Amino acid sequence: MLIADDEPDMRVLIGHVLRAAGIEVVAEATTSDEAIDFWREFRPDVIVLDQRMPPTTGVEVAGTILADDPSVVILLFSAAVDNEIRTAATSAGIAECVSKENVFDIPAIAQAHLDRR
Repeated sequence: MLIADDEPDMRVLIGHVLRAAGIEVVAEATTSDEAIDFWREFRPDVIVLDQRMPPTTGVEVAGTILADDPSVVILLFSAAVDNEIRTAATSAGIAECVSKENVFDIPAIAQAHLDRR
């Protein structure tokens, strides 16, 4: 799994939650450019993208990745998950939006989407 979040504390928390669930984290990105580079290098099955990914957004990063490989499961992680973000995420092909308050649900959500493939 690839984690992309510009907040160091949040990356650490997500990584801890994933590793505690037995999920391998192959890379942690701090920018949208790093996220795309790490995706190209490691080709993880699942990516957790923060919506706020300087210099662009998680939705834009997802669009770039999914244009190359629509089978990647992308979870958009955001402090504010509203209808506007959900609509943009769905249009980009993002599997699911997850509020930052639901960080502990990420392993189960990711696994559910992988099981559907």
